[in-house]
Amino acid sequence: MNGLSTNHSSSAVGTLTKSWGNGAPVTRSDLQLLRKAIREGWDIPPDVLVDVLTTLRGIVNDGNASDRLINGAVKTLILMDQMNAKAARSRTTSQNR
Repeated sequence: MNGLSTNHSSSAVGTLTKSWGNGAPVTRSDLQLLRKAIREGWDIPPDVLVDVLTTLRGIVNDGNASDRLINGAVKTLILMDQMNAKAARSRTTSQNR
């Protein structure tokens, strides 16, 4: 569904890192859970983060993905960017003290 050679999915709280990349297609619910994980600061290991970003890029670029799924992927990418900017501002502020 998302145009990648390997589809990715997440399942329940606490298992995001273990289940992302298990071969199931990504759903809007998966993206909602991912956004919750990002907002709440869950630990997402670097290798899983690479898979997540690859999946989100694949969804956005997939001509067969639904508009709602693409919208969810874009929302997730924007949230990730906002959280990175916020973290960078926090680091800069703490370095300037």
